[in-house]
Parts: sequence; C-alpha cells; structure tokens
Amino acid sequence: MANGMLGAMGRGDNSVIRVKAVTAGDLTIHYVAMPFISPAWTVQGDNLYVAFYPQVVVAAAQRSAAGRPGLGDNRDFAVLRKALGGQLAIAIQFANLPEAAPDGYSLLLVVERLALGIADMFGIDAPAMVVPTLPQLQSVLSPAASVAWTDESGWHMSGLSPFPGSALVAANTSGMLMGQTLMTTGVMLPAIATGLPALGAARRNAKKMQSSTYARTLAQAALVHASHHKDVLPPDIVTLVEDQVIDPEILISPFSDAQVPEGFGQLSRDQKAQWIEQNSSYVFEAAGRRAEVNSQDVLFYGKPGDHEKGIPVAYSDTHTEWLDEDEATSLIERLERGQ
Repeated sequence: MANGMLGAMGRGDNSVIRVKAVTAGDLTIHYVAMPFISPAWTVQGDNLYVAFYPQVVVAAAQRSAAGRPGLGDNRDFAVLRKALGGQLAIAIQFANLPEAAPDGYSLLLVVERLALGIADMFGIDAPAMVVPTLPQLQSVLSPAASVAWTDESGWHMSGLSPFPGSALVAANTSGMLMGQTLMTTGVMLPAIATGLPALGAARRNAKKMQSSTYARTLAQAALVHASHHKDVLPPDIVTLVEDQVIDPEILISPFSDAQVPEGFGQLSRDQKAQWIEQNSSYVFEAAGRRAEVNSQDVLFYGKPGDHEKGIPVAYSDTHTEWLDEDEATSLIERLERGQ
C-alpha cells in the first residue's frame, strides 16, 4: 500500500519513491528511499520507533533493549512534562539545550552572519555581533519540551522553552531546526533592511527577556529539587547553588552591575547564603512550600531595584510574566500580606 501511494506521487516523471526494508540484528527496519531524509520505523516488543533515518531507529531500539535510561527517566523531562499538563500526548519533543548548545552554536552563527553580511553588502551599518557568546548563551539556557494532543475540539500543542527561538541551538535532524533557521533568517533580513531601528529599546527588551529566562530557570531548578524531595521546594536559594542545580551567575539581573565574586565556590554555605541575601536580583517567594502546578502560584520574582520599568515573575507552572512598575508594586504588597 505504501509503495502504491508513493508511486502515485511520483507519476509524471521517471522518479520512483519506494518503501524498502533492511535488517539490523533481529530488527527489520522499514524506510522510505529518498534523498536528504529517509523516514524509517520498526517495532520491537510493544514499542514503535520512528525517526528520519534508519540509523537513528536502530540506535533507539538497541538502547531500549539494553535497558539504558530513556526519556521518561530524565528528571528535567519529568519536570517539564508535569508542568505541561497530564493530557494524553500523541507527540512529545524534548531538547536538553544546555548540552546541545556547543553543537548547534556554529549554525546559529552562520544564520547571524548571513543576515548581517547581506546588510553590510547593501551599505547598512550592521552590528558586528548580535548572537551572544556561547558561555553567555549557556548561562540562560534550560531544557525545552513540547507536547501535542487531540480531543473533541481538535489538535493542540503546548511547549516550554527558555526564550523564543532557543531551539535554534539544538543540533538535531528533525527538520525543525532548518525550518526555524529559515524562518529566523526571513525575520532578520527585513529588520536589518530597515536600518535596525530602536537598538536601545531592543537591548532593553533583550535584557528583559534574559532576566525572565533567569527567573524561569530558577523556578525550574526549584521544581527539579522538589521532584527529588517529596514535592517540597528547597528552603532557600543557596540550597540550589550548593546542589549545583544552578550557577550563581543567574542570580544577577542583566540590568545589575553586580558580579559573583571570585572564589565564590570556596565560600562556606553561610557565606554564600549571606552574599545571595545581599546581592541576588531575585526573591524566592515559595521557599520550603509544597510544589504545586498553578499558574497563579509565584515561585520567584525580580527585585525592583535590580530591574528597569518592571520585574519578571516566575510561576509554579514555569511560565513567566513581565509586570510593569504598578503591577509589580501591587504583587509584592499582596505577597508580603501573605495573599
């Protein structure tokens, strides 16, 4: 049947697209013989393995057969999956962006240089660098995931990521990266062609986005801790630092001039706690409480003095919001009253 359908698609020319089969050990891999990608699948036990290349299918099946940990055993995925809800998913996507960044960073630079280089060739004074350095990028990255499901009202999709477009750093073969690369290039070129207006506002917005990412990363780290401590959130921020769940650098807002002191790792726990109390740009509102996935339950918020024209707020479902100054004042007053 599959060969008949594919053959019908190729009528009118001499090309033929067929479904073929190959054996790898005790596996039979079926794949579509075509250029660039070769969608493949196999069944092993109760599991169906599908990928864009036969090699990936074989590797996934062999990994499962060997009893090695799978996606369901990844604690970061477990936290994100819980935050995304309990619906019965028909598709799940997960990317450990901090680990993938070194491989995908070079492609991100190619995209940047393509856009900025064209701008320079047409006489526009484009900046030398738009994409931050790899260490700066890694400091704001966290795992990302998305799920898709269907119900009586149709098809739905929900996802969580550190910031829009962050999946560009994930080196993968799913086709998503290429699609996002083309889309990002298509967005960047018209923006550059207009002369890169309002760079100052863009920088402020970038800092707001980065600070919101810091707040979300702190919230995700607290939930990871809770998943290993009977759903109880850590008692303080220093616990996350001591457990190496977060780097202390993300405690400093990009609007702030403060810096983590040299030799911070050699300080005692009490000394670290004191420094965090005095210098952290974020307040841990939910310290020591029971973790609950609630879009109204505040986990972290930014200190107004370390931000401009508002603050980021991270909630227990790991979504973040940027509140303006009046909204921030109202929220902080309500939290201080215990409401």
